[in-house]
Amino acid sequence: METLTPSVSEPLPPAWTRLALAAGALILFDFAAAILVFGSAVVIPRFDPLWVRSVIVAIAWVGVNACALVAAYQVAFTGRRPNLAAIGLAASRKIPSTVAIYVVAFFVVTPIGIVLTRAIGLDHGSTSIDTADRPLRARMVVAVLAVLVAPWIEEVAIRGLLLGALWSRFGFWIGAFGSGLVWASIHLTPSVLIIFTVEGALLAWVRRRTGSILTGIGLHGTQNTFATAFTGGGWAPVPVAGLLLASLLAANRYIRTLPS
Repeated sequence: METLTPSVSEPLPPAWTRLALAAGALILFDFAAAILVFGSAVVIPRFDPLWVRSVIVAIAWVGVNACALVAAYQVAFTGRRPNLAAIGLAASRKIPSTVAIYVVAFFVVTPIGIVLTRAIGLDHGSTSIDTADRPLRARMVVAVLAVLVAPWIEEVAIRGLLLGALWSRFGFWIGAFGSGLVWASIHLTPSVLIIFTVEGALLAWVRRRTGSILTGIGLHGTQNTFATAFTGGGWAPVPVAGLLLASLLAANRYIRTLPS
């Protein structure tokens, strides 16, 4: 005899369109955070000690972007079955061999990308922020943006949500290069269009091989550490890279405690 009480249905997994929407929302939230934080920094009067003002800006930037991550999660999973592994938030595996292969591939494809970029006339513009001759407090703020915030936001949005969406709908390699092209495009700089597209595909491969975006966040942060150091940052990004590593270890440990 059938029961007259309605059964509670299992929540549906997020559709690929929902994941893509969450990726777009996170990118927009990140731009909004920049406007909010730096707009407020312009309005707030300068006061001594200037270090305190810089620390407030850096903490505000991290906090607002943390809220953006939560908002993107809500967009992806509200009313749907949460599945962090589907967007790359899982414990990493095969890390040493994956990093070794990535580094070799990176140094092979980057010169090719540079040659192609110059050959078709896209070699203008730069994503680097020149901090030479800037005070240490300014270099530290830039380091927080480039080494800590950008790797987390961009990898969750692009290699987490967007790759997860395109991979499930069109297959891995279309998803890898498609998400890489979007990543390159949002930098609004012609010189990185080819290089970042290919590098994005490599980072997508890192996610597939390790089962997680955490290794990709670490690689992304490492590259930004060197880029920031060699464009005037000096040693300023090094302690921020330590904060990034601590956040990755904490995230990896927390994810391992979640039920599978």
